[in-house]
Amino acid sequence: MKRSYGWRWLIYLLGLLILALGITLNTKTGFGVSPIISVAFSVSCIWNQKLGDMTFALYVLYDVIEMAVHVGIWMRSRRCGKPYSLKSMICFDILQIPLGLVFSRFINVYSAILPDFTIDFQGQFL
Repeated sequence: MKRSYGWRWLIYLLGLLILALGITLNTKTGFGVSPIISVAFSVSCIWNQKLGDMTFALYVLYDVIEMAVHVGIWMRSRRCGKPYSLKSMICFDILQIPLGLVFSRFINVYSAILPDFTIDFQGQFL
């Protein structure tokens, strides 16, 4: 059983690495960004902050909103006589925060390593 969890974590981590690389390549090449990362990308450009930092901040905000929705659903389900485990749902929501931190750090590492492909070798924008 433990071996199965080890493989799951390894595959999940590999997926985070690949996703962070894809997001960074999209921004560095000027191909655009996906809708979920577009707000973080825009805010990072406007405020001159790192994309990974803004991604983490917005993921935490989204997670807090998700927790509030789960509490609302739990309260409604209690009135209907079909309660579910609020503790487990909030636990899963909280676990998203450290994984979002790891993901955003990968974005910052890739952003620091990869050059900006929208600028040619003479310093002119393409």
